[in-house]
Amino acid sequence: IPNRRLSKRLYRLTAPTLLVWGESDALIPPVYAERWQQLVPSASLITVGEAGHMAPFERPDEVGSAIEKHLGDC
Repeated sequence: IPNRRLSKRLYRLTAPTLLVWGESDALIPPVYAERWQQLVPSASLITVGEAGHMAPFERPDEVGSAIEKHLGDC
């Protein structure tokens, strides 16, 4: 995570957190999502296939379904 101060604060997030990442994200590669998942205590991660950095616009149905499921589980 380029901003090291951010990585030192992510543990403070206590709410259930859904990380949504495009499988082909070239701006912020999926390896960052995996690291964020490790640093945020209550995080779950979905990787959206055939999507880049703009996954909600590229695959709205898939992202919307994941959000609905996440909110239903909270």
